[in-house]
Amino acid sequence: MKKFKLTLLILVFAGLCFASDEMLTTAQDFYLKGNYPKAIEIYETILKTEPNNYTALWKLSQVQADFGEFATSETEKEKLYAKSVSNAKKSTEVNPKGDEGFTYLAIANGRLGLFKGGEEKIKLSKYVKIYSEKALEINPDNDFALHVLARWNREVANLSWVKKMAVKVIYGGLPEASNEKAIELFQKAIKINPNYNNHHIELGKTYEELGRKKDAIKEYEKAISLTSQSEKEKKYHKRAVEFLKEIKN
Repeated sequence: MKKFKLTLLILVFAGLCFASDEMLTTAQDFYLKGNYPKAIEIYETILKTEPNNYTALWKLSQVQADFGEFATSETEKEKLYAKSVSNAKKSTEVNPKGDEGFTYLAIANGRLGLFKGGEEKIKLSKYVKIYSEKALEINPDNDFALHVLARWNREVANLSWVKKMAVKVIYGGLPEASNEKAIELFQKAIKINPNYNNHHIELGKTYEELGRKKDAIKEYEKAISLTSQSEKEKKYHKRAVEFLKEIKN
């Protein structure tokens, strides 16, 4: 009888795992097609029965961060970014050795910082650096973490003198950051994942900061030439077209 119960439990557990794996695949399909609400619904359903499902947690954070980026309502954006931070944070608690959770914790904090001012904004910026570096410590080949750290370098390097002084106070010193370092990190990300168009777009924007117009044009043209693998990349494709048009005018 005990053996029968044990076998039954194993079968039930296996069935649940199979169901969640299938649901994860379905949610990812919706995410790639840009149906973010449906993807969120599925991830949240998984988490009702498996609250410590690491993959569902970090992927839910990913969807919320991307949904926020393309949402039209500023209020909705902020809410989605706050939720993204919460789910990414929980994913890192569930699995402290998972680089994806730390990557989206960095991304979500950075985007939430867009809605904050003063000291809070700078603190969130500090988290972007800390968590992207943590992700890279776990997995040096995480191209998204490299991308995030590259953008942090560019944004900090191009702050006004007044804002840099504020950053110095919060960080306990002016952090090392430069456009050159940003370029180096974007190039590493591209080497790992050359077909992700936004790596090229952001590298192009960094070249623009340095007045390297020809290099920027090259990166925008490269981004445009790539086949979009998701609805998000299609939106980035449109941005690249706009940036290219602006820089050539």
